[in-house]
Amino acid sequence: MTFSYTTDDGQKSVVAPLKIGICVLIRGSQFIIENISNSQINKVASEVLDLCTMKTIYL
Repeated sequence: MTFSYTTDDGQKSVVAPLKIGICVLIRGSQFIIENISNSQINKVASEVLDLCTMKTIYL
């Protein structure tokens, strides 16, 4: 299942619901540079979810 939304700058984005929460947290982080693209944030969120899945499988 995916979720479509409009970002603050008016761009459209489609992501999975859990990934949205991660993207929002990443975007709101004080450690993220302001001009990072949504696609870069989505890539990081995907990698985080992949790592969490791998860690869960191997625990």
